[in-house]
Amino acid sequence: MRLGSLNPLSTNLTRRCFMLLLVVLVCLLFACVPPLADQADRLEEEPLVIVTPEEVTPEPTPTEATCTPLPEGMTLQIETNAYGTIYVEVEGLLPGEEPLLLLTLERENQTMSLKARDFAPIGQDRRFEWINDFGMEMMQGCRDDPWQGEVKIVHSRGVACEEFTLP
Repeated sequence: MRLGSLNPLSTNLTRRCFMLLLVVLVCLLFACVPPLADQADRLEEEPLVIVTPEEVTPEPTPTEATCTPLPEGMTLQIETNAYGTIYVEVEGLLPGEEPLLLLTLERENQTMSLKARDFAPIGQDRRFEWINDFGMEMMQGCRDDPWQGEVKIVHSRGVACEEFTLP
């Protein structure tokens, strides 16, 4: 037996309270919604902006070529002379490899970097040779402040490195 069924007055009172609450909620609902005319005015005031998505490709960042031990059977030799010529020879590369040569020269107030690629693939002789003549103009002042250099040969099995000094 329900409590409200004992007293007929409480049932009427419950219904009236419920109806009053419903009327208040409906009034609040309509008070919060702006009239349609205001919505139309807002649409006219605010221009419609169409945004086209743009695909952005991040700039690649270079990876540091960290020197690794020479694989078995590989040699790296560097010869230099007083005229600014650098001769690099690598033996023991794999046929078909396409090495990348990185050269860095530094002295007290100067730094120079060179990146060389697009060489012919390594042949069956498994050798790579590179010669660059920087010339006498670059060698001026080298007696007191010689160029310190490093050659890095990036190949499929690692990075072969050798340091040298231009006389």
